[in-house]
Amino acid sequence: MVRTISPDDVMPEGNALMPIDAPTVAVVVSLNIPQMTDEIAGLVARFTKVALTELNDVGARVVIVDSSKSPLDPAELANTADGVVFLGGGDVDATIYGHTEPVSHEYGVDRAADDFSIEIIKATVNRDAPLLCICRGSQLLNVAL
Repeated sequence: MVRTISPDDVMPEGNALMPIDAPTVAVVVSLNIPQMTDEIAGLVARFTKVALTELNDVGARVVIVDSSKSPLDPAELANTADGVVFLGGGDVDATIYGHTEPVSHEYGVDRAADDFSIEIIKATVNRDAPLLCICRGSQLLNVAL
């Protein structure tokens, strides 16, 4: 059985202790990507927890948004966070940017997560809020704009 990751697995212990007036940063990440092996699950969990811990260390309260299964409204999310960070994950669906041929070595494509994430990016940019896109996030930013 392949391991799955929950937000509790990656949430830093100090997040609950952040001051009530700390800036809130929504961290968008696909915690469970298609084709994910146990090894990849371990990497995703470790890298995500490190990123969240670093945000806590600089004074931000983090809210995890799992784009692989989030019920949240993208526009509402973008409007309630003080900033948004996109982390890595699987490949962006190439059909979004017009690619029609098979893509070699494509991994972890999740069109629903892509569409959800692109809507958050657009809403965040429209609001002129801080936005940091890392790895997969930078690919999504490129496609969204």
